[in-house]
Order: sequence, then C-alpha cells, then structure tokens
Amino acid sequence: MKKIATLIIPGLLIGLGNLFAQNSMQKDSSMHNNMQRDSMTNAKNSMRSDGMMSSKNNMKHGDSMTLHNGMHNDSLMATANKMRQEDMMTGDNKMMDNKMMDNKMMDSKKMDNKMMDDRMTNSKMTDNKMTDNKSKMMNADVSNWPEASAMAVEEITAKYGKPDGITTDELFWLKKGVWKKICVSKMESTHNFPIAHTDMMQTTISYNVPADKMDDLGKFDGSVTFDRTQGTMSARCDKEANNFLALNLAHDIITNKKTVAQARKAYGDIIKLKMKGGNPLYMAKLTFTPKSNTADPDTNTTGLTKDQVTKAITQNTKN
Repeated sequence: MKKIATLIIPGLLIGLGNLFAQNSMQKDSSMHNNMQRDSMTNAKNSMRSDGMMSSKNNMKHGDSMTLHNGMHNDSLMATANKMRQEDMMTGDNKMMDNKMMDNKMMDSKKMDNKMMDDRMTNSKMTDNKMTDNKSKMMNADVSNWPEASAMAVEEITAKYGKPDGITTDELFWLKKGVWKKICVSKMESTHNFPIAHTDMMQTTISYNVPADKMDDLGKFDGSVTFDRTQGTMSARCDKEANNFLALNLAHDIITNKKTVAQARKAYGDIIKLKMKGGNPLYMAKLTFTPKSNTADPDTNTTGLTKDQVTKAITQNTKN
C-alpha cells in the first residue's frame, strides 16, 4: 500500500501539477487573450475614439475653416460692397460735381445771356431814347413861330421830311434835292423886292461866283448871297419857288444872259405870272446844274506858312 501510495502520489502530484500548469496556461492564455482582446478593444476603442476625435476635430476644423472662409468671404463681400458703395458714391459725387459744374456753366451762360440781353435791352432803350429824343427834336414845336415861318417849315417838311437838326430859332435840312442846305428861321426879315413879304427860308447850292459878278449880285437882290471861300450861293425868301426864281436870275446875270436891270424886271413879271395861275419854269426848278468843288481858298499874299504864323502867335502869347 505504501509502495502503491508512493507510486500514486507522485503521479497525482504530477497530474495535479500538469493540471495546475494547464490551468495556469489556460488562465494565462485566457488572461493573454483577455489582455489581447482588451488591448485590441482598447486599441479599437482608441482608434475609434481617435477617429471620432479626429473626425470631430476634422469636423470642427472644417466648421472652423468654413466659418473662417465664410467670414473671409463675408469680409471680401463687405469690402467689395464698400468699394462698390465708395465707387457709387464717388460716381455720384463725380456726377454731382459734373452736374454742379454743368449748373454753374448753365448759370454762367444764363448770366452771360442775361448780361447780353440787358446790354441789348439797354442799348435798345438807349437807341429808342435817342430815337425818341431825335423824333421829339425833329418834331419841334413851331406853334409859337410867326405864321409865315411855320408855313415854311410845313412846306419843306412835307417835301423833304423831318429836319436833320434844330436850334432854338432854326430848323435845317442837309443835302435834300438840289440843295446843299435848307434853313428855316423863326426870325423873319422884311423884304419889299419885288413885292412886300418876309424872308425866313434860305436855300444854298454849290456855286463859284466870279469876283467880277459879285457887285452885280448885290445890286440885283440883297437876299441873294454867296460865300466865295466855301463856294456857295444862297437865296433867302418865303417859299422854295421864289428861291428857285432868284437863283435862276442870278445865274443869268453871272452868265451874261441878263443885265441886273433885266433880271430885276423879270423877277417882278414872273411873280405876277405865278399870281395869275401860271407855272413859270424859273419857279419850278433850277435851270442849271450846280457844280461840285466850288470852294475858293484864295491866294496867300504874305508869303508866310501856316506853321510860321502859328509859331509867331504862340511866341507872342507867351511874351
């Protein structure tokens, strides 16, 4: 028994040892498996966690990038809008400046036009005023003039129009018909040749009266005068027809067609014919054509020049 026990006990111990070893190995294997499984699980979980974290981080990063990009885009949009607004404001300001400049130019143009209109208006008013003044002047009131003088004004105005000028006592016309000048005076002169009347209308022509006929003209009619220097001859009577007659007869004397006596007699005869209703040619017009360039400066008898005379007068004045 003891021998059997000796044999059995080691076997049992070996068996138990093997079983323990096996159990221990199984346990170790189980623990190893568990550890491996835990490690794998942990790794897996870690990977999953890392993945999730990474994904979450990626998502956060993406969201952050998206938000950043959005903010960047918003900033760009805001900048673009601001630039657009500034451009629009600049454009508006430019348009406003251009409009203001256009308005200023228009205002300046309007002002220039207004000034021009004002100048034209003032000029027109001045012209009208001058015309009115001239009209008033040319329509001088002769109601207080002697009847014969007023009738003479009426006669000449009816034939030649308004006078070219007036003074207090005279009206005159220039270059009308054959006349160089016509002058009607308020002051009348009594004249009895060839019949009693008054003289107030003087008509003048260009005419060079020869020196040897000047006395004859004085003897013929005191109202026939001449200006040798200016080269004019005038007749002063009460009507234009009578002046035609006087000058025609004076021309006959100068051209030796009539003597002074013959001319004086003809004067009376023609007046009588007119009074009987006749129409004598000598009272209708000039029977000759007045000449131009009739002035006669005469002759220098001193031998002195105008400058010498002027210098001498100046020197004497200083002394």
